[in-house]
Amino acid sequence: MARHRTIEENTILDAAERVIGTKGAANFTLEDVAIEAGISKGSVVRDCGTKQDLVRAIVKRRFGEWQLLLDEAEQAQPVQGAAARIRAHVQVATGTLPQEQRAVARNLCASLSNDGELTKIINEHYEREFASVSASGATVGARLAFLALEGMRSLEWFGIHSWPDGERQKLLAEIAGLAQLDDLKGQ
Repeated sequence: MARHRTIEENTILDAAERVIGTKGAANFTLEDVAIEAGISKGSVVRDCGTKQDLVRAIVKRRFGEWQLLLDEAEQAQPVQGAAARIRAHVQVATGTLPQEQRAVARNLCASLSNDGELTKIINEHYEREFASVSASGATVGARLAFLALEGMRSLEWFGIHSWPDGERQKLLAEIAGLAQLDDLKGQ
């Protein structure tokens, strides 16, 4: 019996993101992904399942990466507490999302309305994050800072608005100031 060649999952997910970035989540095919990855369609199906399974895997991977960045940034904060997670969000948001990743995010969001499982993945992420910024001791400032960051990130991801770098950094500093207000109130 022939052995199946093992394909690195990230190879398929990377290829799928490139295809989705150009064709959109509704218009790509598993064959498109296979061609982009340089493998057979059967390998894509065997390793990833359906088109929706592939979209879910991409979203899980991206939210997992985001979660790891946030956790690392939070642990690096000099003072822990209710505002540490917000400072972590501001630190991570300081990096600009590349244009090709914005296109993928925008196209994947089109899949949300048709996929309850995908919506669940995203809901779980935001429930976890909102719980961490609403932990005991957090005030209104931490929650507002979180919402402001998410709103800013969404506008950028969807290509609705981009701020010039200097203005973007100023906005992020102002948002971080909301979390610092929480620190002052706690003293």
